[in-house]
Amino acid sequence: MRTLIVVIAACSVVGCSAVGESDYALQLTESRIQQAYKRGDLTATEALLRKRLKQQGSDSASWLMLGQVLMRTHDYAAAQQAYETATRLDPQHAPSWYYLAVSHLRLATESLIEADAQIDNDTPLPLLLWLLELQTGKPMEPLTL
Repeated sequence: MRTLIVVIAACSVVGCSAVGESDYALQLTESRIQQAYKRGDLTATEALLRKRLKQQGSDSASWLMLGQVLMRTHDYAAAQQAYETATRLDPQHAPSWYYLAVSHLRLATESLIEADAQIDNDTPLPLLLWLLELQTGKPMEPLTL
């Protein structure tokens, strides 16, 4: 009976130790992610976030932050996918929906910029001007050359 008690006690101590190490590792990873982001090291931030998401794919906050990093690197399609995952995991989180909408706006703007460059016309596309105004808060007027 004593042996059983000792084994149970030992297992519970080892189990608690493993949980403590796991919590510590998560905190350390979070700290590294935040430091890299604050330094502006988007490559390192993205790599750390992707590593975390391989281990914890259901972490909506990490998906949201990954989307923000991808937006800053102008990878709007990948950012949109990250935001879609974040909203699917936590549909009540309003900022995820906001950033998802912003990614749609950026993709639409990029498409219209490309279209405007390809189409032979004298004035920019009105929808493009409107989207640029919406995103910058400044009135956009057609450029005159």
